[in-house]
Amino acid sequence: MDKFTQVTRTSGLSNIGGSFKGVIFGIFLILGSIYLLWTNEGRAVHVAEALEEGAGNVKSISADKVDPTNEGKLVHVSGMAITKDRVSDEDFNVKLNALKLNRDVQIYQWVEKSESKSVDKIGGGTETTTEYTYTKEWVSEPIESIDFKIVEGHVNTAPYNIDDKTKTAQDITIGAFHLSDELVNMITSSEKLSIKSLDTSIHKNARLSSGDIYIGSNSLASPEIGDLTISFKAVYPKKVSVVAKQNR
Repeated sequence: MDKFTQVTRTSGLSNIGGSFKGVIFGIFLILGSIYLLWTNEGRAVHVAEALEEGAGNVKSISADKVDPTNEGKLVHVSGMAITKDRVSDEDFNVKLNALKLNRDVQIYQWVEKSESKSVDKIGGGTETTTEYTYTKEWVSEPIESIDFKIVEGHVNTAPYNIDDKTKTAQDITIGAFHLSDELVNMITSSEKLSIKSLDTSIHKNARLSSGDIYIGSNSLASPEIGDLTISFKAVYPKKVSVVAKQNR
């Protein structure tokens, strides 16, 4: 971990000007908050009324067959969400029967953090001490080190163009009902998928590590900036309860 400390000083006159700007900004912030609170309260009332009205119109039905007389009505169905499809990640040749396959990519990067403390000086003015710390961490997205306070010695690289990805089965059903994309998106509970084998032709620096894929010139125990870890999670068939409008 690297540290860098910066000290800045402002005069009493600058503080007065800053305080005045803060007061003006605070007034606008209060007015904006009142408006947002008022509009949100109105939306909440409408949503509550719609939910109350909908609850009285929901009809619980069997998932075994589709009754045409319920078309366009709000229905409640429970059962196993299943699919015959196989989802796959072509980049790493991962294939399985599941509702969804999620690929999560972590990249090893320099991370900048800052903490400031201000002290009022005798005679007016303020002295602010800011401490910047730089640590190497696994993060979900590349970090632009060009924006760091101290770039030298903390340059991030991202040599591998591999991103997060989610593949979803095309046809997911509960009994005789097919689930819409909106309903499928609400099924999120997943389980970790342990990778047992890896095609070495994918990348010369790719290897398995505790069921995940590691891409880097060293080992996971001593990663370098720009290295990747790639893990997978699967959403398997499961029992769900759905309230939606029946629409063939």
